[in-house]
Amino acid sequence: MKIVICDDECTFLQSMQEKLIPYLKKDDQLLLFDGADQLLEYVQYSNIDILFMDIELGGESGIALVSKVLEIRPKCQVVYMTNHVEYVSDVYTTKHCYYVLKDQIDGRLDSIMEIAMQKLYYRNRKLIITDGSANIMIPMDEITYIERVKRVTYVYTLGATYKTRERIETIADRMPASCFVRCHNSYIVSFEHVRMYSRTKIIMENGVGITISRRYADQVRDLFLAWGGLS
Repeated sequence: MKIVICDDECTFLQSMQEKLIPYLKKDDQLLLFDGADQLLEYVQYSNIDILFMDIELGGESGIALVSKVLEIRPKCQVVYMTNHVEYVSDVYTTKHCYYVLKDQIDGRLDSIMEIAMQKLYYRNRKLIITDGSANIMIPMDEITYIERVKRVTYVYTLGATYKTRERIETIADRMPASCFVRCHNSYIVSFEHVRMYSRTKIIMENGVGITISRRYADQVRDLFLAWGGLS
């Protein structure tokens, strides 16, 4: 596993390095960057698994930098760090696994690493569904949402749509709760591909709007806050 910290404050970089060392295993790497250019050059040629990103990177936007990193390394798990709570809505323009105020990192680092590791594990998992006599293996990180229409369940991914007679309840039991949530009797959504969330509706990246039923509203809220590192 390769962990990267990007922050323009040298003292904070060193502090984060000391905090993360206990989480490293034998073959893991921890890399430090204090500027956007060096990081972008590095990810052109090397994969990274977890990126701790300062939102205010000198005169540049850490959020804009993350957008560029994810174009190259889309499976990287991003942890946003900041001193300013007002950025909380801005970070949802990019995929990330946690948003944390710098003065709260000590108390949240266990949770941050647990969630990041769960998502690293999930990106390599597959959902297996049956379609007639065929078994179809679908990468879970490509699933955007799942819909039940009458007696058919549709699994929508980034590039294709699959169908099965399996009930949505059966499929829900096989999905990791940290990344997928049942928001309606007929829908399961992936937080990874949500563009906007409100109490009553979810808008997916492709513009599809999905209703959150009253029955699931509290559960969706709690899981959404936990997924975003806001709980």
